[in-house]
Amino acid sequence: MLIKRRSFLQGLAGAACTPLFLEAMSAEAAGHVARIVENARRAQEQIDYLRTQPEYAEHNDAVYLGPAWNVQAHHERDAIIQPPKPDLRPSVAVAERSRDRMAEAEPAELEAG
Repeated sequence: MLIKRRSFLQGLAGAACTPLFLEAMSAEAAGHVARIVENARRAQEQIDYLRTQPEYAEHNDAVYLGPAWNVQAHHERDAIIQPPKPDLRPSVAVAERSRDRMAEAEPAELEAG
């Protein structure tokens, strides 16, 4: 039973989940994943069915206009402009340690060069 569950979950999760993660996943979580996958499969079936529906002229069913759902939806909005992030300044203690390290490193660099 565990091997069947593991192979099922590995098929669902793909390469993103490690075997250790799959072992730790509870039976309840596995049930949720299976339910989500089944719902997504049914939704995709419905979408595929709707894409195959023909579109006819409004007043004459003999005039075929093509598939009813022939284009993908596109996002028609611009990116959200965000203000720049504020500059972060190190605390006084961090700045002092950085200065001390820089001062110690400079004589060593001069000796090596």
